[in-house]
Amino acid sequence: MMKKLLFMAMVMALPTMSRAEDIIQVVPSNTTAGVTEADEQYLSVNMANTSADIANLQFDILLPEGMRLLEEFATEEGDKIPHSVGRGGRITWKFTISYAQLSNGWYRILFTPVDLTPIEASEAGELLRLYYETDPNMAPGVYPVYIDGTNLDITVTEHIQPGKSVSYVVIGDETPLDKDAELDFSSWEGYMPSWVCESLSDDLADNTSLTSVDLTGLTGIGGKPALPGNALLYVSADTEAANALAGESNVVVTDGTTQTCEQLILTDGKPFATAKTFTASTATYQRSMNNYATLVLPYETQIPEGHKAYQVTGISDNEAVLNELSGTIPAMTPVLMETAGTDVQYVGKDVEVTHQGETSDAYMIGKLTTGEYATPGTYVLQTNVGVTSFKRVPDNITDYPLLPFRAYLVAPGNGANVLGLSFDDTSAVNSVKETDFIRVTDLNGIGRKGLEKGINIVKRADGQTVKVLVK
Repeated sequence: MMKKLLFMAMVMALPTMSRAEDIIQVVPSNTTAGVTEADEQYLSVNMANTSADIANLQFDILLPEGMRLLEEFATEEGDKIPHSVGRGGRITWKFTISYAQLSNGWYRILFTPVDLTPIEASEAGELLRLYYETDPNMAPGVYPVYIDGTNLDITVTEHIQPGKSVSYVVIGDETPLDKDAELDFSSWEGYMPSWVCESLSDDLADNTSLTSVDLTGLTGIGGKPALPGNALLYVSADTEAANALAGESNVVVTDGTTQTCEQLILTDGKPFATAKTFTASTATYQRSMNNYATLVLPYETQIPEGHKAYQVTGISDNEAVLNELSGTIPAMTPVLMETAGTDVQYVGKDVEVTHQGETSDAYMIGKLTTGEYATPGTYVLQTNVGVTSFKRVPDNITDYPLLPFRAYLVAPGNGANVLGLSFDDTSAVNSVKETDFIRVTDLNGIGRKGLEKGINIVKRADGQTVKVLVK
């Protein structure tokens, strides 16, 4: 037997839709375990822009396990459902709403017209509020809410029948949305309406650890959720969701075996990780670099014109021996960059983006994520009074921060406080004439009469400072 459902109808302050979605959906909301009737908690069920006036409608809703509808609902004036106001402000609704719980756990809700007044196609608005209770033992988390079996009657013979749509409720104050790096929502099915995308963007905005959101179970989507930092959005190939997000940055499309990304854009200082290796048509990372800087990237990139890249190939006489790379920097290879002091862009075309979170050669360790630290006894790059070197992290400092896309140096058995830079290139001596010298110092800034064995810091007459190796 159908039960009478009283309803609340009002226009919500939501962004104007760019197209008609013809979707009924639940606005994402936060709640807690142990909600009772006295708490008056409700889910707001809304109708998005519709492409036609609706004579009557029906839909089914599935709530998470542990959440049940109550039979008592509040009634108040609204604008989405047709009504009239008579003497004394008495409201006469032109639709009645009934519901019943089906055997499979779904609730079926039916809107029946009292007269021929339709629900007009217009801005998104609230249809009704579903008041509920929750079990006291519901665990904190993010739970999907589904609407399916929707039938929007335009006329007796003309109908709009959208497929299943998904929304969600959040149980608890601290949930995966706030702190988890990888969010696996691959079990969510159907179409994600634009309102849900916008709510998900808001809920994830402060998650500084986020690296990926898996929505591969969706068939369609009403827009791209704005994920913070360098987080990746995973969707399935050959779906309306993949088509809708074509060309968007940091979207990985997977067929279950291979993964592709049209445009990967990495923001400096934000974490990056990927659960699986994928191919990016274009990968771009930009950073402001001055003189020397460490770098590690998850894809192979060309060395920008006018810049140099070095690998540390050894430790000798309290100096880090550097060997210049030619042409490209391999993926996940920590290097020391010598730059022109400008914003430097590192671009890769049709490159493989690795899933490794860190890498190291014999001497350098590179990191892509936040919350990573250079450990005591290792060396970090520093510039002091115009001189760049690797400085030892003191034993009493256990949390020396390291931003993503940087590297630090390890030198087992070496107790020096400072490791200078030794460029493994004897031709450097021939590139500087002593008549060009204004001043020559060692790595500690102590003056020299001329070039001496080891690294010399040379200030030239043209104002440039260069490092000259004498073996």
